Amino acid sequence: MTEQRRSPPSDQQLDLIRRIQSLAQRAERTAHNRSNLVGPPPSQEHLDILAEIRALTEWAVERAVAQRRVAERSAAHKKKTRTAVPDQGPRPVEKTLDSRLVAGN
Repeated sequence: MTEQRRSPPSDQQLDLIRRIQSLAQRAERTAHNRSNLVGPPPSQEHLDILAEIRALTEWAVERAVAQRRVAERSAAHKKKTRTAVPDQGPRPVEKTLDSRLVAGN
């Protein structure tokens, strides 16, 4: 099994992670603002935070899938171009030219 190397996360990825973590912490705090657990539904702020978390995570997943597809296409293209023209060695004409050059020296 081969080991897959991962590049370090970009600034955009780190920013996305920080935003998700911050939103999750805010959602947790607002969820516990109510003293009565059986009380009314979560506040609109809580629902907005959860909606933003969902949007960010869906965007991150779509981006990861798109990057994976690009990498797979690139790998397939490289494989296709490597096998498209197999190395056949020197042609007979090239051999005779090479032998004349060597004999002439």
